[in-house]
Amino acid sequence: MADDDRAVDDIAATRALVRGVGAGGLAGLLRALHTSVGADAVIIDVTGNTLASIPPREMWDLELIRSGTKHHGLTVRDIFVGGEHAGRVAARLPADAERLVELVAELAGVELRRMLEAVEVRREIALGLIEDILQRRLSDGDATSRLEALGVDARSPHRVLVGSVQPTESRGAQLALRLRQLAPDPFLRVRHGEFELLVVPDDSMTERIAAMFLRQLQALGTGARVGVSRPRGGAGNLRASYYEAVTALESGAGVHHPGRVNLGDLLLFTSNEVPIVEIAGQVLQPLAEYDAATGSELVATLRGYLEEDRDIVAVTARLHIHRNTLRNRLQKIEELLGIDLKSSREIANFWFALRALDEIRQPVRRVS
Repeated sequence: MADDDRAVDDIAATRALVRGVGAGGLAGLLRALHTSVGADAVIIDVTGNTLASIPPREMWDLELIRSGTKHHGLTVRDIFVGGEHAGRVAARLPADAERLVELVAELAGVELRRMLEAVEVRREIALGLIEDILQRRLSDGDATSRLEALGVDARSPHRVLVGSVQPTESRGAQLALRLRQLAPDPFLRVRHGEFELLVVPDDSMTERIAAMFLRQLQALGTGARVGVSRPRGGAGNLRASYYEAVTALESGAGVHHPGRVNLGDLLLFTSNEVPIVEIAGQVLQPLAEYDAATGSELVATLRGYLEEDRDIVAVTARLHIHRNTLRNRLQKIEELLGIDLKSSREIANFWFALRALDEIRQPVRRVS
């Protein structure tokens, strides 16, 4: 008879847990467990972040739970999503109810998968908006209204934070990154190419947000860095803010702010209508063709000449050539391009052409 009573209790508890997670997610799942057997419980992800707790403000030893160490009075079970370890559930409950923790872990895994899928949908919508703004596919008015729908007051000054990290190459690390995105985030946050992007209000909390952002990235891999733009208002200025934050990343690991604006780089980044890279290839095409036909190094010579600020000693040392060889190459460059390398206008023009080709990290190529 006792076994029959236990079976009835198990069925009732199972139904309560299923209803709880369906109605209230992870928090509802733990409330149902608490109501059914009086258990205090917590669910954490693989990074130790608390996803749900009952009581809500209970102080748990998260490192102990994360390590999986057995502890008297605490029942711990692993949570899996798609076969990958996603976190743990820990509960203090009567010994005869420990079997329910396994079910809680299974239901938590199902709920985490559902939550991750919902986050992906929301982030795809936000990413589409960011790309539309960066590519100038929206008017400022449309961009402003769509940003407001996502909780961003584009009319007020804001900053763009761009983060980058070399993540651990494992499915587990990728899952950890996705799980971190489940935490409630008051800011617009998307993954744009190799960067994680945040749009935050310009206030006294900016530096703390940037530091927190950096710590999150550091937990996921190596070389974590964050670039912070200057404050700007208006949806259209989001593009310039994004550029500033990306260029600030070049300073290396840590949190960095932009230095002096490089107008040439800014033009490269913001110009969509003019095919600057293709035009740069055409401008330098005579040198590229001559190099291909003769085995010379005129493109490299021009690059070295400009990057070394036309210092003959520095250029010859860099290219390992005699100064007469350099003089002959410069004359050939002037002849092929029809320019005078003493002209500041020509120097600026060809410096920009070389910089445009650097931007896409590919050699000069013939443009039809």
